[in-house]
Amino acid sequence: MIAALLGAAVLIGHQTLPPMDRDESRFAQASKQMLNSGDLVTIRFQDELRAKKPAGIYWLQSASAALFGDEDIAPYRLPSLLAMLLSIYGTYRIARTLYKPQRAVLAAAA
Repeated sequence: MIAALLGAAVLIGHQTLPPMDRDESRFAQASKQMLNSGDLVTIRFQDELRAKKPAGIYWLQSASAALFGDEDIAPYRLPSLLAMLLSIYGTYRIARTLYKPQRAVLAAAA
């Protein structure tokens, strides 16, 4: 029940909230530029080289935008959302092997 409520809250915000942080906008824009240019090696935000960041998130965001469209922020958020859900599930599975099921749910919700 708790997981369903948390999931619903996250999904609503995932779809409706505009970019809140300057980094989120920059990552999304750099991923969009990567997708539009076809250059999957050189990461740029406008004309600025972004060589200090790992390329993996840009590749995942670009792939998501290629699949679901690049005009909205939601496809750029999808890889992070999936990573969050996978982390919660992994926490639950590990806690379930160590503790009682009720505590595993609490660990995943925390």
